[in-house]
Amino acid sequence: MIVPKLALIINPKSGGGVNEEKLIYLKDFFVDSPYSFEIYYTQKPKDFKGIKDFIESDVFKILAIAGGDGTMSEVLNSGIDVKQYLWHVIPIGTGNDFVRMFKKYDWQKAMLYGFEKKVDLWSLNGDYFLNALGFGFDGAVAADTHKNVAIAWPHKWKYYLAIINNILTFKEFEAEVFSKGQRMYSSSTFMLTLANGAFFGNGFNIAPNAQVDDHLLNLYIIKKISGLKRIVNIQKAKKGKHTSLSVVKHFQENSFEIQFNSKVSGQIDGELVRFRKAFISHAGSITFLLNK
Repeated sequence: MIVPKLALIINPKSGGGVNEEKLIYLKDFFVDSPYSFEIYYTQKPKDFKGIKDFIESDVFKILAIAGGDGTMSEVLNSGIDVKQYLWHVIPIGTGNDFVRMFKKYDWQKAMLYGFEKKVDLWSLNGDYFLNALGFGFDGAVAADTHKNVAIAWPHKWKYYLAIINNILTFKEFEAEVFSKGQRMYSSSTFMLTLANGAFFGNGFNIAPNAQVDDHLLNLYIIKKISGLKRIVNIQKAKKGKHTSLSVVKHFQENSFEIQFNSKVSGQIDGELVRFRKAFISHAGSITFLLNK
């Protein structure tokens, strides 16, 4: 009997740091599992080469990622052939927004008794993402959250502090959106989010009707909005009640081209980016192990 080999990739900094007790639990679980496995601990942010070298050092069938959305993004963009593996998530990050799409997800049961599910993969200017990307206010909040890395607070607190710092001061930018050669939107913009999953930013229900396997990306645009309305409506965005607001535009397509009047900060599954033009397209699918 051939035993499938598994690559266990652990981000020891995920979720504010993985303690020794959790590491021992992870190792013990896989020792008792029906898989042979090897462990790689990510060495630094954007450890693309280390991840790639480890995965390609052996013939692995399954990639088990212990971390958050950012860790998953690093593995996806490490340069490996992403479609040849089965993927599995151990959500130990801060937000773990993507796995919220897998209802009643249990990583242990998914590993031992799970079934395979194809999930849409997307490309932004050649970089892969699974969950969501955002420009404008969202990008400014992500940038400020990363700047506060030295502050010894939980990541979620840093994120909300960044929201408070930017909610009144962020200045709108000009954006044009095209799909299949047709201009769909052109105006002053507060925030522009493209979502495969429903949640981002530690549980904000930004795209309540999103499906991860329908080959469609949800584009939500918040147009120019006053400071008071920003404050009043932020909880609506948290709960997914913002979609009927007059300042919100919604589109569903499998590709977009976005142009800004200058370079605009953004985030792609939590990782910082900065572009003047963004090309987003469907990049096929990858297969996850899930529990029923």
